[in-house]
Amino acid sequence: MASGSQKPSTSAPGKTRSGQAKSGKPKKDRGAARRAKAAAKDPSTPSSTRRTRSQDAANAWRQGISTATASAVDQMTAHVQAVVLDQLEQFGAFPPFVVVARRDGEFELHSLSPEELERSSPADALDSLRNWTRESAAELLGAALAFGATLPDRSGASALIVEVEHVDGVSLTVIQAYKVKGTKGAKRTELEDATVENREPSLLR
Repeated sequence: MASGSQKPSTSAPGKTRSGQAKSGKPKKDRGAARRAKAAAKDPSTPSSTRRTRSQDAANAWRQGISTATASAVDQMTAHVQAVVLDQLEQFGAFPPFVVVARRDGEFELHSLSPEELERSSPADALDSLRNWTRESAAELLGAALAFGATLPDRSGASALIVEVEHVDGVSLTVIQAYKVKGTKGAKRTELEDATVENREPSLLR
């Protein structure tokens, strides 16, 4: 990550450590997230060079994509994974949020306030974040919207869903089931191999 970039931080579900945000708009969360760099090197992330057959299939989108674009997508996804893993291990859940790559090289995390989440349906909360990224698109290179879901075809397994887009034309949905292992203070959450699908853009245009 470039020097001086803003890195996402973690907090309790539905909360951020940033200052006050205008009503109805996502909060900006700028803080240290050391795990983001570690996640970028983890075998479960898209940037890993150690891949299973399913991971190879999940990386087919890289064909014809520049190294810089692929790197930006990898970094946004790694930031999302680091935040989600931290929140799951601390609180057992995570609210929807978006990580953006700004044109000045910074990465930022935005989320809704607890009050906004409480009065919004899950679909409305996601639409609010998507609306914010579209309104901010002129300042962004990319955006990654993260939210939780269950997978009917996997017997209701819990999963992280990431809608990720880049201005160079990449528009993907990344699906990763996860498992929480251990008990009490020894809990550890593991992300399974990602399934990656092309999608229609909705974050930047």
